[in-house]
Amino acid sequence: MNPLDLLRRGYDTVEIATLLKATEAEVEKQIHRLREEEHRKAVKREQRRAYQQNWMRKYREELQSLRGKA
Repeated sequence: MNPLDLLRRGYDTVEIATLLKATEAEVEKQIHRLREEEHRKAVKREQRRAYQQNWMRKYREELQSLRGKA
């Protein structure tokens, strides 16, 4: 279990540091890094979703234009 999971379960950083045999500063750095990583992944997911939606819109428009010409 990582420090961010423990924090979300209600442990404070001092308790987490004790459990992980680390300093409180190390735990805080790990929590910060894990939150940044979650944020980056969420941004990438949103960009991928937007790209897919845009691609599908263009595909449908192209199909419509081809059907209109037939």
